[in-house]
Amino acid sequence: MKIQKFKKKLQGYISSGKVGKNFYPQKIQNLCLKSYCAVNSYDFILSATEFKMKNSSLVLKGLNENKKNFDGILFFSINQLNKDKFLILKNLIKKKKEVHFYNENLKIKNERDLKNVLFLKKIDKILNQKN
Repeated sequence: MKIQKFKKKLQGYISSGKVGKNFYPQKIQNLCLKSYCAVNSYDFILSATEFKMKNSSLVLKGLNENKKNFDGILFFSINQLNKDKFLILKNLIKKKKEVHFYNENLKIKNERDLKNVLFLKKIDKILNQKN
């Protein structure tokens, strides 16, 4: 008798506008996330696309409210994050949800990991400041 092992489900989360300073078409973002899930043995839930409005977090807030449908969220990039989104991620982590970032190949499973990602974002901001 073969024991069936259940895969974790990751909800994709992509941007309709720029990611950092670059633009990636939604189709490319989705293909990358799908590939990440296949390589890492996760089930991929087709991505939710954030609105193009500056600093919008409406779609991510909606995912946070429906978190029982997935085991984690897969972002295209850490560059999709802003202050509001970090607060949502903190809530997801407290509810034992994983957060993954395709482009940087990062995974957040606990508050320590979240603090490390926040630190990386601060370093990136300092390095990219205009002189």
